[in-house]
Amino acid sequence: MNQRDSSPRVDETSESFFWLRLVYAGTIFLGLTTGPIILFAPKLARKLVGFPEMLPEQDPVIVGVIGCFWTAAGVISIFGLMQPLKFIVIPLIQMIYKSTWLLFVFLPLLIAGKFPDYGWTIAIGNFIFLMLDIKAMPFRYLLSDSMCTTETTEHRVAEEKPSTIVVGNPQ
Repeated sequence: MNQRDSSPRVDETSESFFWLRLVYAGTIFLGLTTGPIILFAPKLARKLVGFPEMLPEQDPVIVGVIGCFWTAAGVISIFGLMQPLKFIVIPLIQMIYKSTWLLFVFLPLLIAGKFPDYGWTIAIGNFIFLMLDIKAMPFRYLLSDSMCTTETTEHRVAEEKPSTIVVGNPQ
């Protein structure tokens, strides 16, 4: 029995793949709209997020990194629509960074009473999309051996003839 036979069967038409494709579609939409807006029209992006009259000016380097990340995630998610498991790293990164942000940025600021009003749009959006990521994530597949194995082929070195490389003008 080869490794491929022992891995769990994945039905890409199942309901979980509907949710995963929905995550990819959301990432395409948000990534390819907000990413370029952040990059090419940062003042417009500032007006679209949170309470614009309260949103402080942002460091252009950090904002540029965020814009580039979202643009890249949007582009890669196009491929994720076609092959959801092959590009699972995108929703996985999103799930990890959103939960990390909620736990280590949002909660401490909220508990200390220092969470700014302009941040609520981001907090609510991150929470909603985190729940969608969790619903869509194929944890059974991620935790299976099929995620960690690669198919190998045997090569019979003794039967292979060495190749000859000719350099220059052979005589």
